[in-house]
Amino acid sequence: MGKIFQHASHSWTMLTTMLVTASLLPHIANAARTKAIIPLYVEVEDHPRSWDPLYKVITTHPNVDFTIIVNPDDGPGKKALPSTEWSQAAAKLKSSRNVQLLGYVKIGYANRSFQTVTDQIAKYAGWAAKRKSISVDGIFLDEAPYVWNETTSKYLTNLHSTIKSAAGLGKKLITINPGLPPDEQYFNIADTVCVVEQKHSFWVTDDCKKRVSGIMAPRDRRCIIVHSATGLNRSGYADLVKDVEDKAGNIFVTDIDKDYYGKWGKSYPLDAFVGDIDK
Repeated sequence: MGKIFQHASHSWTMLTTMLVTASLLPHIANAARTKAIIPLYVEVEDHPRSWDPLYKVITTHPNVDFTIIVNPDDGPGKKALPSTEWSQAAAKLKSSRNVQLLGYVKIGYANRSFQTVTDQIAKYAGWAAKRKSISVDGIFLDEAPYVWNETTSKYLTNLHSTIKSAAGLGKKLITINPGLPPDEQYFNIADTVCVVEQKHSFWVTDDCKKRVSGIMAPRDRRCIIVHSATGLNRSGYADLVKDVEDKAGNIFVTDIDKDYYGKWGKSYPLDAFVGDIDK
């Protein structure tokens, strides 16, 4: 009887441990380190020190991984390569071990010419052979629709195939930005989906929270970008970041309410944002 009781007790202990561990799994998964995703549309060619705030946070926060969306000229630009000045600035970013670059391409809600989009993707891919120091690790597809239907399915599936088969795109990462929580099929064709890119005033609404809470995809495959976060104090910004990173593993928050990504935050500067996720 004693041995039977001892065996049963041991089995119960193991079962209890398994149940407790299982109950902690969502918390463990949620504790994965948050990445900064930075839309970098700040002009640098005529203002060579304009990227200094970004260089600084990359260096002072080596444990934070940065995904930087590069956008030389509403995409890769008309020429095969960006200007020498832009390339030198981008190469400095690329040299950091905690940085990956994504090339910006807008798709006009799946209405933009497919050939134009693939030409821009090919131009980014060509950087690897022509100027390896600025080679990108994938593509950021902006202005995506959030409804999955026959038209968007064909358009986006073909883009997925184009990017994943392209030489010169490094890790061949795909981040797609519908700006609102999309149909779940989007996670089948992208590594990361920007489930929210909106003003702070929308982020705090019940409508937004309800939509985000319905997303089934893992946190580390979600991106959330919140702009126009004005009028908060320092602890208010820290609380906002905690709220956002609870819902997504790739985030950006700024107080800028016009030309959101063409300048750095004032009330909430870049170093404060990165400091808040590096905790």
